[in-house]
Amino acid sequence: MLVRMSRIDNKNDLYDKALKLQPGYYKDRSYATSKIYVARTDTQIYEGKGVEKMTTVKKLSLEEIADRDAIRDLVDAYAFCADTRDAEGQMALFTEDTLFRVFMDERQAEPDQVINSRQDLFPVFDNLNTYTSTMHFNGQSKINLSGDTATGTTYCFAHHLTVDGDNKNLMVATIRYFDEFVKINNAWFFKKRDLKVAWVETKPQHS
Repeated sequence: MLVRMSRIDNKNDLYDKALKLQPGYYKDRSYATSKIYVARTDTQIYEGKGVEKMTTVKKLSLEEIADRDAIRDLVDAYAFCADTRDAEGQMALFTEDTLFRVFMDERQAEPDQVINSRQDLFPVFDNLNTYTSTMHFNGQSKINLSGDTATGTTYCFAHHLTVDGDNKNLMVATIRYFDEFVKINNAWFFKKRDLKVAWVETKPQHS
């Protein structure tokens, strides 16, 4: 939080004196990072104990904005295809020589399943038909761009509903996806996707 102070005798005053603080902004309307106390005068900025260094907002080019948006669309398209049982559409999101690995426990070093090509992904995605319904909720994601390649991490809650007569069971898998992306002919694809399960919760559903 950025704050204004009328007078500061020296830097130690920021630590030792209780002052009335009001939220404020820099002249360019940027603001300080959270969990931070910053005092400012017209000429100087003082930082308190344990203060994180304030970061400069990075200016993005229109191309980079478009690339980031396209990659997020790619990530969301994967979830949409999964929930609509569009296995072929899901496969089309990957490069022909893709690497897809599944870790049923994110702590393990070796994957439980390894797929080395786009065409071999079909039985993996088609397996979702064993469930009555699924719902994948993508959460926060982080993307690191480098020209026509990128890496990223996405969090996901994957809900899997099974109905057997009067019995309904819901399995929720908490997933982190670790991805490598590549842009080919102005379109983004998964070059590599590691699906790592953090934990799984199964519970009966009562209608």
